[in-house]
Amino acid sequence: MKYLIEKEISRGGFATVYRGVDVAQRPAAIKKYHKDFLDKEVAQFLTNSVRTHKLLNPESSRFPKLYCHDDRTLVMELIDGIDLSSLGRPPTEVEALATGYQLAICLSEFHDTRPEKPLVHRDVKPCNMIARPNGELVLCDFDLAYIDEQSVDGSDRMIGTPQFYSPEQIQGREVLPISDLFSVGSTLYKLLTGKVVMNNGQGDIEAKVTSALSGLGYGGIKEVIATCWRRGRRYESAEHMTSELANRLRRIGIDPEKSHEVLVGLVAVGN
Repeated sequence: MKYLIEKEISRGGFATVYRGVDVAQRPAAIKKYHKDFLDKEVAQFLTNSVRTHKLLNPESSRFPKLYCHDDRTLVMELIDGIDLSSLGRPPTEVEALATGYQLAICLSEFHDTRPEKPLVHRDVKPCNMIARPNGELVLCDFDLAYIDEQSVDGSDRMIGTPQFYSPEQIQGREVLPISDLFSVGSTLYKLLTGKVVMNNGQGDIEAKVTSALSGLGYGGIKEVIATCWRRGRRYESAEHMTSELANRLRRIGIDPEKSHEVLVGLVAVGN
């Protein structure tokens, strides 16, 4: 596998991503896993990611394309844009609604890739969502994706980002597509407030959610987050969330098909 690294883009808990070019001279995101992770752990991440990429629609603009890989490196399409953890300011309520709608579209397509046994991302958080310059969101990083029993890490190490975990992940129960929607609520809360609600996955989930919502002074987006967090009611699927947020956007005069345009200014601030 041949590629040329140009510069570091981001550094996470178990991998560093670099900007570079692949053997075909295409701009590429090159993900190299840290050496302190065991070979079997890295093998699990790589297997999950490669298997997921193969299931996704290669023509979709909502996911980066996989170019090639070896035993500790993934080489993928470089998405021009900024991840949601690097925005220069909190979104307005309208921008947050548009962000939620874009997130729901990504997850609806992700989950529906295989309707009979939906994929589950299991690591929805701001840094795994890249906003293109035109405001469209791209869902990235499939290392923890749940495909089937073979995609579950067997080690005792806590993998992922517990601050954005769903109750199912915290409690060690089966993850479902709605688990990703809980994490969407936590992602929107983080963007709006700069805070996380789960505190490393420890403590009473209900109490933490109640406290977080009581201090959130937003209107419609507060209801969206509460629904993601299953307070009073819940979204049954990402498709259900997409439909409801589309209606919310229409009520405030925004065409859902052009909702990405609402995010252009927010993305520009982050650059």
